[in-house]
Amino acid sequence: MTGRRIELFLVDGVPGGMTTARVAGWTGCVLVAPRERLDEALRRPEARGAGLYLLVGDRQGLPGVPSQSCWGIGPISELTGGSGGAGPGLPGGGPWNRIALVTAADDALTDLHWASLQARLAERAAAADETLMAGTLVPGAPPIPEAQVSDVEAFLDQLRIILPVLGITAVAAQSGPAPVDAPPPRVGGTPSSPVFSLVDPRRGVDARARVEGEDFVLLAGSRVVPEWENTGRTAATKRSYAAYKAQYDGFVADGSILVERERGRLTRDIAFTTPSGAGAIAIGHSCNGPTAWTWEGGTYGEWARKR
Repeated sequence: MTGRRIELFLVDGVPGGMTTARVAGWTGCVLVAPRERLDEALRRPEARGAGLYLLVGDRQGLPGVPSQSCWGIGPISELTGGSGGAGPGLPGGGPWNRIALVTAADDALTDLHWASLQARLAERAAAADETLMAGTLVPGAPPIPEAQVSDVEAFLDQLRIILPVLGITAVAAQSGPAPVDAPPPRVGGTPSSPVFSLVDPRRGVDARARVEGEDFVLLAGSRVVPEWENTGRTAATKRSYAAYKAQYDGFVADGSILVERERGRLTRDIAFTTPSGAGAIAIGHSCNGPTAWTWEGGTYGEWARKR
């Protein structure tokens, strides 16, 4: 596993107060602040421009629900009126006690990117807490061009690492394979998910996957591309594709993917945090996982919404 260096800045000089987080080479930034300092947080430079807010709160003592929930996700412009500082759209409902402001430097993401990110994060929040529904947080994800899917996935991958470091677990599940002695996985209070498929005869791809807990697991025996060749066009896509290639090459190096007769084959189950990430490794280019993975009942996205 490749190490990550996260730069944390304690604005107040003490833990538990206002904090910013950045990763070298990443355009994004996350600012976390207590609820009582919301106005101050919205006046900081990190709150200017496009971005998203997340409202999170602890739920200790409530049976059958996680210890933390996300009570709201939306564009920062709802809070600032688009110009910075507190605006008329300040959220007030729900037992949230912290706010996270997610932004990107130099207009690296478009409004369409942010809308897709908002929907994806809301989907994660609803999946993590069955007492909430994604529809109460945000409408469904808007369709975006295939070239921009990888930008969204790359940004989400960073958030899933950074948010837990900042103490926000409501929308960022830990990745990694399930323990060997774990009981059969259950998703949303029902038995393990159906087996989803992703097929591309032109590339010799015939992959299978299922949901296990919060992971999307690419199953052993799946046929995948023999090499990750795409390089991308835009700067963001090039970075994303380079990361996918490094990940793919790592699986080949450790024997997880066996390449023979110009075909790639998984020798073990591999857990991913998203269906899009698993699909990209399988098919050799960016992948809109919720629609690309299918089963006899429809798409993965349809199944995830119904559960």
